[in-house]
Amino acid sequence: MTARVDFSLIAALWYLFGYLSITHAIQRQNTVDGFCPATLTFVPARRGCSSDEDCPGGHKCCRFDCGPVCVLPVFMKPGQCPLPEMIPLCAESCFHDGQCPATQKCCPTTGGFACSEPRGQGRGSDELSGTWTGSWTGSGPG
Repeated sequence: MTARVDFSLIAALWYLFGYLSITHAIQRQNTVDGFCPATLTFVPARRGCSSDEDCPGGHKCCRFDCGPVCVLPVFMKPGQCPLPEMIPLCAESCFHDGQCPATQKCCPTTGGFACSEPRGQGRGSDELSGTWTGSWTGSGPG
């Protein structure tokens, strides 16, 4: 009878250890707020990470073709992009919302992506009444 109790206790402890290890590993993966950028636009100073905890200074562990690296996270700003044809061609190019000033978002244009005020905000809000409902074909969702 004691062998049976010992085996059950060992099995329960082994299961608990496995569960806690997996739970801890999952929690470690996403400790920094924000998203990984769609593209890597620079050579990172630190390569090789397995979780956000491995990255210093608020950086996030993101996987790219070159492997996992520590990069600054990307944040999506609130609001919806105007229709692509309503964004001026001289607008600043971007890959993600974090590259745009103030409340501007990185939105699709007829020739790529550019920073633009979200629909109904900022100057010219009457002109920006349309909403982008198309699909994203490039990198840089806004």
